[in-house]
Amino acid sequence: GTLRIAVRQYKDTCPSFASIACILIGKDYTEIAGLEEEFPSARILLYHFHVVKALRREVASDKFNVNAWTKTELKQLCRLLVTEPSVRMYDIVIAAMKAVIRDDMRRTAWFEMLASNWTPCKKRWGLMHRGNGPHLGNHTNNR
Repeated sequence: GTLRIAVRQYKDTCPSFASIACILIGKDYTEIAGLEEEFPSARILLYHFHVVKALRREVASDKFNVNAWTKTELKQLCRLLVTEPSVRMYDIVIAAMKAVIRDDMRRTAWFEMLASNWTPCKKRWGLMHRGNGPHLGNHTNNR
């Protein structure tokens, strides 16, 4: 596709492409496989802003059908989930999410969504996994 063409053109003009250690991507998570193939030694990370936005969009969707208070609390917890610096704090946020979603069916649906869409790739977005990554303190794309 278009991304692959752009990457190959970049590689043709930049002989030091093999030294790229980290690539941050935005909203198009379908780019990951192509980038991993083209830059096998680079770590592919997701911008925190886009992960939080996607999680908050999930909270706001009708599929979980939670009340306004629960939505507000979950949206704040989503931000904390992404930015927690340790596994211990991450686990505390997960426990808080379980407490906030009081209905068993809704709680199960929320955590199934997290388990299938976000937990498998949390090394790409969780701050606790970025401590050794070359991000220079920048977790966003607006700089």
